[in-house]
Amino acid sequence: MKKLVYLFGLCLLTAALSACSSDYDDPPEQPGSHQQEEPTDSIGVNNDTTEIDSTAYTVISAVPVSEEVKAFFDKEMPMTDEYFNNVPATAFDLEPERRLTIPAYPVYIVFNSEEEMKERYLGAEDLPEIDFGKYTVIVGECYLGSFTILESFLIEVYKYFDHNELVIKTKTTSKTGWHPRVAHSCFWGLFPKIEESFNGFSWEEEII
Repeated sequence: MKKLVYLFGLCLLTAALSACSSDYDDPPEQPGSHQQEEPTDSIGVNNDTTEIDSTAYTVISAVPVSEEVKAFFDKEMPMTDEYFNNVPATAFDLEPERRLTIPAYPVYIVFNSEEEMKERYLGAEDLPEIDFGKYTVIVGECYLGSFTILESFLIEVYKYFDHNELVIKTKTTSKTGWHPRVAHSCFWGLFPKIEESFNGFSWEEEII
């Protein structure tokens, strides 16, 4: 009899322990607790795969100048001068040694201060008053060889995402039967302040 009672008690104890074990295997969610959800997106990751268009640019045109500034540059940097077998002098030191390597290569300098301009000026005139806090001056020269007459000459700046580029724009009139000729042309312009680096140039010619 005692043996049956002992076995019955042992069965009850085993059943109780099994019930407790099942509760801890799958406990209920506690008040105020938060189940972690699967992330829907990575935090701090830029999912924009748009690439920068390296060919896109903004055109920066020259601004109007005072009569004093115009008179100075018109005298010291004349637009055209036809020549044969000689290189005309310019009012600024434009690194003439570069012409010996590539004669038709446009040479230009970007001035962002009066001190920079004084260092390269070779003439005897007083420099015009320019607010270099707001403006940039570009001066240069190139050589034109063609069967055409130069009607107009314009320079602009193309601002790309990583550099600036000087753009020379010319309009010419074609003359049948003309002999080849070489013309020296100085150019200059006053632009809104441009402090980023310049790299290269391009040339656009329109025959009218």
